[in-house]
Amino acid sequence: MAETGVGANGGLSRREVIKRGALAAGVAVWSGPVIQSVTAPASAASVVVRTCCSCKKANPHRGTVNICAVDHFTCATCVNFCGSVRNVFEFRTGTSCACIPTGARRIPRCAPMPGHTCIRQRCP
Repeated sequence: MAETGVGANGGLSRREVIKRGALAAGVAVWSGPVIQSVTAPASAASVVVRTCCSCKKANPHRGTVNICAVDHFTCATCVNFCGSVRNVFEFRTGTSCACIPTGARRIPRCAPMPGHTCIRQRCP
């Protein structure tokens, strides 16, 4: 085989194919972190949604006394946390929801932190 990059039959030499493959792999490996670093500021600037789930009473199947919890909830996981749809007191999303003791009995319920939102959502 020739060292110039062209094989005896007019195609690429083995050496040239290996060089080009290594170059393409290097570009692919290098471009991943560059693309991620270019897109990072946009995702860092996005608003984080906080969620809150509050139950009417503790879920007896979970063996816990918690009736209010925040973050990483969807309506479905809130229903699971409470044990049933009928036991869901409220499901909220916003910029900062928290479980805050309310009323005379000081039962924790979802509420916004000062200067934030925590909007009640329809949860079947």
